[in-house]
Order: sequence, then structure tokens, then C-alpha cells
Amino acid sequence: MRSPPIRKCFLYVFFALVSITNVMWIVSSYWLNRRLRHNAFNVTYRENVTSAMSVTIRITVLAEKPVCSAPDKLVGVMKMNMAEMIKTYHDLNASVSTQSTRSGGFAFEPDSCKPKLSVAIIIPFRDREDHLKTLLGHLHPILLRQNLRFQVFVVEQSGNGTFNKGRLMNTGFLYAKNEAKTHFDCYIFHDVDMLPEDDRNLYSCETTTNRVYHLSCSVSKFNYKPLCCGMTVGGVLSFSENQYIKVNGFPNDYWGWGGEDDDMNSRIKLQGLRVGRPALGLCRYCMIEHERDHFNPYTENVVNDRVAAANQKAKISGLNNLKTNTTGVTNRPLYTHLYVDVGTQ
Repeated sequence: MRSPPIRKCFLYVFFALVSITNVMWIVSSYWLNRRLRHNAFNVTYRENVTSAMSVTIRITVLAEKPVCSAPDKLVGVMKMNMAEMIKTYHDLNASVSTQSTRSGGFAFEPDSCKPKLSVAIIIPFRDREDHLKTLLGHLHPILLRQNLRFQVFVVEQSGNGTFNKGRLMNTGFLYAKNEAKTHFDCYIFHDVDMLPEDDRNLYSCETTTNRVYHLSCSVSKFNYKPLCCGMTVGGVLSFSENQYIKVNGFPNDYWGWGGEDDDMNSRIKLQGLRVGRPALGLCRYCMIEHERDHFNPYTENVVNDRVAAANQKAKISGLNNLKTNTTGVTNRPLYTHLYVDVGTQ
């Protein structure tokens, strides 16, 4: 029998070596991937393999961060030093602005772990610049200590017309839900003048129950009288996405100050949801003192009439008939700034 030509033998040996090399590369990559993920190192691994066909393969293996545990760096009761809060705002703003990898419009999160919840903070706003700086200088460190992934949306009403808080909050929700780069588990509607006094009051929500959370149930302006059983769910209120859609958002027909929070309380009950509140010692908020602007009047009779008809309006006034125009969006270092034309009465 004739022996195979030397050329064929060489080819058989060459292709066998290439096959063995590929198998060893696959096995080693798999082993390294498992080891990196097990140890949770943030390491990038690359290896080039060139086959007989001169095709280059690049593999990148990235270790995942561990899931955040319960927050362990909370302060508890905090001092209400508003000058220090504004200073913290400027320090944070400068620090984030110098980070070349952050161009704005992104959520914040801890460096060392993967948060369990992603939270959108929606702040209706107009002509309260000092209040906004005070709140953000106070709130940003709290949310980071709570191991949250979060993004702040400041929703500013354009023009000098009468203020409509409900339309601003609905607009902020729809933008965060549909336009932001992050999927949010919780949506927290936050008045700009409300400062939490205890960071153990967690900014979260329940995504699998019928309970929404009223976080600001004890406020300095009202001598910290507990709001356990009344109509009010104002100040700081937390929903999951499905819960907020279920109640059809806030009503759109309250112009000026007051009423939309009491209306929301009726919507929550109408949809079979319950209002949960933190322990009384945790839900204390300091309200920044201020005078109400003349574009935000309070007409008691009008407000009372609308609240009385809240159940009849719940399905026809809210997210499903919102007509606002977002005229601009600016990604600032600490928040996303929406400019909104809310229309007219």
C-alpha cells in the first residue's frame, strides 16, 4: 500500500493542531468567564485567535457587579442645615461636571454593587431655584446611601400662566417611562420644598402589591401632626409603574394651589389600592418656608367642588387625556430638566 503524500500528512497535522487550539481556547475562555463572575472582578479579558482562514475572533468577558445588600451607611436623623445643602449641591454639580464619561441624562448608582431598584424622582417646578438646589444637595447623598439607581427629572412649567402641578407630574412620568435611557421600577413625585429628615425612610415602592407609599406623613409646617387617616397624600408619593397607570395619573384640571393630592387619594381608593406610610418617626419632613407666588392662587370653592367629583373624573382626566408640549430637555449634571407648556384652562 502506498503511503500518503507528505503534503497531505502536513495538512492533516496542521488542521489537527488548529482544531486542538480552538478547543483549548474555548475551554479556557469558559473557565475564565466562570472565575471572573464568581469573584465579581471588573476585568476585561481579550484573546486573539487566528485560524487557517485568517479570521480574527475577539472575545470580551465582563464580570457583573454583585447585587446590593441592605444599605449599611445610613445616618438616621439628620440636621437640617440648608446652607450646607446648597454647598453640597454645588460640590456635587462641579464633581459630576468634570467627569468626562458622564454627559448628563443618565441615572446614578453605587460603584460597588448592582441596585435592586431603579427610581425616577419627578419634581414639578417653577421659580424655586434655591429650593431646588437645597433639595438636590440633600437628596442625592441620601439616595446613594440607600443603594439605589436613580435619576431626577425636574419638570418646569413654561410661561407665566397659572400653575398646573398635575399636568407637570403626568408629563414627567411619561417622559421618564418612554424617553429615558433607564427602566424605572418606582416613580416618586416630590415637591421641591420637602426635605426628608431621616434617611432610613427608604425611597422605594412595592411592585407586586396593591400598596402605594406616602413618604411624607409628618411635616414641620403642620407641627409634625401625623396624616394617618385623612385625605392628603401630598408632598412625596411613590408608585410602581403599573400602579400609576392604573390610577390614570394625577388629574389635569386643577389650576393653582391645592386639590390634586386629595383627588389622587380618591383615585387610589377607587382602584382598590391602599396607602402605606413609614413609621411615624421616619417620615418626618422639613418644609422650606416660602410665600406662594401670585401665579399659584387657591380658590377654595373650586377646589372643593372638583375634589367632590374626583371619582367621576378619574377615568377621563389624567394620563389618557394629557395634552402638554415638552418644549425642551436639558441634561444637567445632577438632573434632567424638562420645559413644559401645559396649555391653558
